[in-house]
Amino acid sequence: MIGVLATAWALAAIGFTATVLLRLARKPGDRRESRAKILLVRAAEFLTARERSNLGRPLPAGVRCLVLGEQDLGTLPTHSVQLRLTPHGHNRKLALVQAALRQHGPVPGEQVIICDADVIVDAALLYGLAKAIEDGVDLAMAAPLPELGDGTESLLRRFTMASSRGLLAHSAHSFAALATVDAHAFCGKAIALSPRAVEQLLLLEDCIGEDLRLADAVLGTDGRSACIGSPAHTLPSAGLARFARWQLVLKAHRPWAFIAGPWFLAPTLPLLGLTLLVRGPLLPLFCALVAVLVASRVVLARRLSRRHAWTFILGEALYLAAFATALVIRQVDWRGRTLRPSLGGSLVKVES
Repeated sequence: MIGVLATAWALAAIGFTATVLLRLARKPGDRRESRAKILLVRAAEFLTARERSNLGRPLPAGVRCLVLGEQDLGTLPTHSVQLRLTPHGHNRKLALVQAALRQHGPVPGEQVIICDADVIVDAALLYGLAKAIEDGVDLAMAAPLPELGDGTESLLRRFTMASSRGLLAHSAHSFAALATVDAHAFCGKAIALSPRAVEQLLLLEDCIGEDLRLADAVLGTDGRSACIGSPAHTLPSAGLARFARWQLVLKAHRPWAFIAGPWFLAPTLPLLGLTLLVRGPLLPLFCALVAVLVASRVVLARRLSRRHAWTFILGEALYLAAFATALVIRQVDWRGRTLRPSLGGSLVKVES
């Protein structure tokens, strides 16, 4: 029985990988750039030293930038303004962005782009997102691509950073891959919004996973989403806790996607392990299918980003660890507070 089930799982994983590869091959490239006026909004709270330095990077000409946060941010680029707003509710980022858009923008002709503080903003990212909105998309995202650091980190931290890059840039969990099979797969690291999407954003109630709720709201009213070709390069990312929190958010918003994730997004290591358990006449077929799966995942990793493609296997391992953690935890430590997400992403503060 285990051989039949394992073989069926391997076939399903291969089919999923093949579907993603075919749709990525058909995805058109970004052939022209936008020159739209851009309003860039960036929440800036609880920053690391690298994030604070990142906010000081120069921006392309013609970009108006609102940086939202109460702490001293030092020197900001030209045409950047810091707004010292007081957020209300548990999701401080959502509250800050909503307050800024209500009070300070956008002016007619400006396209709204929201980027996290750890995103390395450049012209390709901004104008790629803006072009997608010009082409009729309501929500455009750029798939995050974490950098690997400068080589001065400890061996353990370099390992965790490589795992994060493998998960977000080279595995089937890359949002560039996920977006080809599920329009609701949406990441809020770097996004552009149409006027209709801005209206929906302003209507969102306090929640965790505002990007998922926004995608559901826009797509539920016949809107369109897209992932652009240019990635959102981010500062090095590390830590199981962050990805476990993402899994807990996913479980709150989309329980079916949470359960299906390990079967399709991180099957390689479990199926390799099952080659030691399967017996009988199905063993040669099963081993052949696992070999095909590994080969197809390597091809997918290289198709998504050629550099460091081998990290996909570390990414799948990180995904499984985060999934297992989210199965047992019920609350998250988030920006200095302990919160419990409920179904739909609403938040309840846990009293200490």
